[in-house]
Amino acid sequence: MKVIFKSLFLSLILAVMMTSCNSGNSNRTISELITYFDDNGFEGETSEMAFALIGAIDGVAYSGDNFSIEVYKFKDSKDISEILPYKNGNFGMLVHEPSEDKRADLIKAFNSFK
Repeated sequence: MKVIFKSLFLSLILAVMMTSCNSGNSNRTISELITYFDDNGFEGETSEMAFALIGAIDGVAYSGDNFSIEVYKFKDSKDISEILPYKNGNFGMLVHEPSEDKRADLIKAFNSFK
């Protein structure tokens, strides 16, 4: 009986750990991501995108004085389109502006969104 109890307990612990590790930012929304960008100095305007065309469940274009991006949320991180070079959990991002050498802060903010 002890062996069965120990096995069940260890299985439960393992299941909880795997669930918590996989959740990442899957419960977060595009609105929360945009607010996070705002809080990190990237303030701008959003416009809705045809997100379903790339298999996303939500997506917006977001642009300000010094940046222009598209961000999308996917049901599962495995579904993120290859056309989105930046990935963080269930979110994918495409950067139009700034140029390669000036986008480090923008990418850092995106990658730190949890």
